[in-house]
Amino acid sequence: MARLPLQNEKNESDILCKQLRHLERQEGNPLLAITQKSLTGHPKGAAGTWMLNGDLQVLNIGLVPSNRNLDNVDERFEKFDLMYYPGKSIQTDGVKAFSTTSFGFGQKSIQVIGVHSNYLFAALDEVAYEEYKVKAHARQQREYRQWHSMMISNSIFQAKEKRHTCLSTRRAHCYHPMSGQQ
Repeated sequence: MARLPLQNEKNESDILCKQLRHLERQEGNPLLAITQKSLTGHPKGAAGTWMLNGDLQVLNIGLVPSNRNLDNVDERFEKFDLMYYPGKSIQTDGVKAFSTTSFGFGQKSIQVIGVHSNYLFAALDEVAYEEYKVKAHARQQREYRQWHSMMISNSIFQAKEKRHTCLSTRRAHCYHPMSGQQ
């Protein structure tokens, strides 16, 4: 599955098809393309977050959303035979991975590859998997308690009283996300 912004669909389709050919992907097994620039516009950094969130939802439920504004695929896209731009949503029996791309906006380009967690778990031995399950359960319990505490105290959003100007403070927040919590 791939997500492509509308403005650069042709460039991104070209690059993704070249990557797929390099990886020896065969005709008849197309990458399902989700294009959404027409929906998100150019919100800069937020678009990547929205795309990643959508990709994780696709991994979770296996539903590949349609390209809502797609009436006819432009003939310039016919050469991208390793990609499919669905006009209707497709319920799959599971999506294994995704590629999110955003090329050229502000002379910045990114590509994020995500793999379904089942493949991570399959690579772990039984002891490592059991250790992971214990840690994940403990983390979920902490998050559940914190979320409900914040809901009850109406403190989900906390406006900053002053701006962090010190680089070391900003680094602390990056490395330790809970450092700003009270």
